Amino acid sequence: MRELGLFGALVPAEHGGLGLRMADYARVIEELCRGWMSLAGVINSHTMAALIVLHHGTDEQRRRLPPRFAIGVARGGLCLTEPHAGSDVQAIRTVARRQGDHYLISGTKMFVTNGREGNTFALLARTDTAADPPHRGMSCFIVEKGAPGLEVAKSIAKLGYKGVDTAELVFDDFPVPAANLVGGVEGRGLQARHGRAGDGPHQYRRARGRGGTGGARGGHQRRAAGHRRSRPWPRWPASPPAWKPPRLAHRLGGGNEGPRRALRPRGGYGQALRLRGRAGGGGETMRIAGRRSAARGVAGGAPLPRHAAHDHR
Repeated sequence: MRELGLFGALVPAEHGGLGLRMADYARVIEELCRGWMSLAGVINSHTMAALIVLHHGTDEQRRRLPPRFAIGVARGGLCLTEPHAGSDVQAIRTVARRQGDHYLISGTKMFVTNGREGNTFALLARTDTAADPPHRGMSCFIVEKGAPGLEVAKSIAKLGYKGVDTAELVFDDFPVPAANLVGGVEGRGLQARHGRAGDGPHQYRRARGRGGTGGARGGHQRRAAGHRRSRPWPRWPASPPAWKPPRLAHRLGGGNEGPRRALRPRGGYGQALRLRGRAGGGGETMRIAGRRSAARGVAGGAPLPRHAAHDHR
């Protein structure tokens, strides 16, 4: 994928990327998922980290980081979820304390895609623990591995999607340069994470949904190919035989002409036995049908209306 330039699919050409449109990126994700869905997980989290810098970073950050994302030197990921905070992002407890020209980050992040193999992460932390509402005190940082204080605690086992590296990261006073504060202003981390309608992260989430479409296509195609190998398709006749409505006697089980097609009436199996006349055979059936025809005002020889054949109240 690096040789194809896919790590920089949405990075503009002036930063060394392919500069694809979002629709083209969605098609790329769909094709990757058709072959192996885990590849999309590797590239999607990486692309999301790059988009956060491109759309919310400072000019200096946009000059420095996107070219590294584009060529795959920086392998990106997202550090958002915590053991006690999943969809409720404002409940995170990871903190970042300013100390000179650095921030010291402490906390635990869960389900980090590319957590073990990646080296550059977009991390959400609280820079003001007293802010109300809490999101006003959250900031986003670009965290790069290399300094002490960062430990990959474990790789997380999953029922599926096993080709994606998913890990738990523990930060203990991990130093991050103040220049890696996305946007250069504290308190805007949640906006960088969620994005606004029309910007890169917001559109990216629409494209990411194409992964499920590609995976489904690949699964159906492989299953169909296996079915063709295991058994041939049945040969259907060129034209189906013409359908003819059965006579009333056939519907009730009586008469001697044509096949016996006794349909179960609405009254159940017991009612069907009574109508067929276990002692009198088909003749009893026709006598019952004749009496019901007369009761309904139908001529003796005329067939019952279609609904009357199933109405045995």
